[in-house]
Amino acid sequence: MPLEAQQEHLPEDTHTTWLSILIPVYNVLPYLEECLNSVATQLTYGDGIEVILVDDCSTDGSRELATLLCARFGDAFRIINNPSNGGLSAVRNILIGEARGTYTWFVDFDDMLISGAIASLRAVVENFSPDIVTCDYMRNSKYRSSMGGLSNRVTNCPDDALFRLFNGRKLYTWTKVIKRALWSHDIRYPEGRCFEDIATIPYVFVRAKSFYHVSEAWYFYRLRNDSITAIASDTVNFDINKNNDLAFALSGFPAFLQRTMPNLSAKARYAIGYFVSKELLRVGRFRQSAVRVNKDIHKNLPQFGWYWQQAELCSPINFDDLTRAHLRHGKLLRWLQIKRWKQIAQRDMD
Repeated sequence: MPLEAQQEHLPEDTHTTWLSILIPVYNVLPYLEECLNSVATQLTYGDGIEVILVDDCSTDGSRELATLLCARFGDAFRIINNPSNGGLSAVRNILIGEARGTYTWFVDFDDMLISGAIASLRAVVENFSPDIVTCDYMRNSKYRSSMGGLSNRVTNCPDDALFRLFNGRKLYTWTKVIKRALWSHDIRYPEGRCFEDIATIPYVFVRAKSFYHVSEAWYFYRLRNDSITAIASDTVNFDINKNNDLAFALSGFPAFLQRTMPNLSAKARYAIGYFVSKELLRVGRFRQSAVRVNKDIHKNLPQFGWYWQQAELCSPINFDDLTRAHLRHGKLLRWLQIKRWKQIAQRDMD
């Protein structure tokens, strides 16, 4: 994809760049300056950090403001103008290709880094050099954990990391600082699809060998009413494409696990299967809500039975085995819930 560089220069000593902060930009004028300020105030000249922005054909003045702010903040900042709108995944893939740092950290254009985050990250990197560093975050005014289990120490078990990733259910890209070397040519965000974090981050975790979770909030996540999640959960207008992307984000992942981690533990398989089933049931609830509000929409929507069949292919454990595992773990509410939805699916398929 050809790129028109607004600022042609790269950091002079690219071999000393330890961190690339990667920011996609698209029609985010009210939030952009606050976002970039939250990064710029934590940088000092020559500290080995680059900040790269890609504007995805903004129409609200975001590109112009981003260009001015990059010039104000200095050589660490540069902006690339995407010649045609490609969507978030395409922009993230461009940013990966442009990055020169040992580590990459995506920051969404309407969010912020919390003061002290970069200094804390640098301490972890200098002391431990893990493949992936994960952090907690603030969602508006509430503290949120992104990974359950061990914190503030290195772990070297991808199996356990996968379990904690899916058990915590926070697959957000922006709480993961990832070594650039892990972004090999076969791991990229799926272009043209929503819920791209779910479809990408698990593959990176499988590739990694060492992990470090910091039980501190480094990131401020701004919840907006026009987010992809909000649109997908619209109880009046069921968005088929977005809900399909949600239900089937992990298509192909079980086969990938079988090739790369054939001895994956039962607890990790259970956590992944439960995650997949939860996303499926969310889609089912959104579908039911839309039908209750507008019964005429029913004939235009895929049957829930079809969703059940397709989503089961995204899980390393079939849903019957998952149901039995719920009982073994004493999760009676989960057992009842999936049994009920299986009855709905079977009714659709009969």
